[in-house]
Amino acid sequence: SASPEVAAQHARLRELTGGSLSFLLSGGAGLKREVKELFHQAGIQMIEGYGLTECSPNLTMNRLDDYDFDSVGKPMPGVEVRISDQDELQVKAAGCSPGYYKMPEKTAETFVDGWVYTGDKVKVDEDGFYYITGRVKDYFKTIQGKFVAPTPMENIFAENPYTEQICLLGRGYSKTVMTCVLSALAQEQPREVVEADLRERVAAVNAEVDKHARIGALIISTDPWSIENRVLTPTMKIRRERIEELFGETAEELARRSAEQGELLVVWR
Repeated sequence: SASPEVAAQHARLRELTGGSLSFLLSGGAGLKREVKELFHQAGIQMIEGYGLTECSPNLTMNRLDDYDFDSVGKPMPGVEVRISDQDELQVKAAGCSPGYYKMPEKTAETFVDGWVYTGDKVKVDEDGFYYITGRVKDYFKTIQGKFVAPTPMENIFAENPYTEQICLLGRGYSKTVMTCVLSALAQEQPREVVEADLRERVAAVNAEVDKHARIGALIISTDPWSIENRVLTPTMKIRRERIEELFGETAEELARRSAEQGELLVVWR
């Protein structure tokens, strides 16, 4: 059972959400697992789904009686799905758009024979739950010419209380580099405590991935990524190319030095 302090926090959360709320729907950028668990422990189920503006927009959804914390649920009624050889989710449904207004090239790329090519990579488990594993265009090659899937690595690194936003870089680098923005909690803690914890998370990531994908450096920032500084989209998704613009030069140099020195390098910005 929860401690009195935690129980009071849960009661406060229920009060702030009106007192009688039983569930919430979430879309846009994916939620951290701890956020969903917090609401769940307070008696409010956080139902996460997946969709596109091009598809009006729901495609998959968790349900109160059929739920998996880490997934985006199962296809909605009337939605056909298939997964390409590159693990891209492709969908067909009555509510999908036929194309983009006055954008014939982009239309031809995204809308093919009635199917919408979402650009999102997925996996599906034996129970039929779908999991977003990254963007097709987000996969990159390191200097060794081997592909890296950033999202699974970011998910492992995100299992800490000290980062609010994260993004893995490494296109053409000697090593991959994790960039992150500190949470409010982290900014109340001594720098050495935060850095020690984040170093442990890097070690946890590196223990799970192939040698060519291992993180060689960590860039820690206190400046939030936002819509205003063009890092986030209007749906709060990170623009990876914008992170490369802001941090790429430093990240590539850190990756080179890390490969030469054989150690994890940490820079605060």
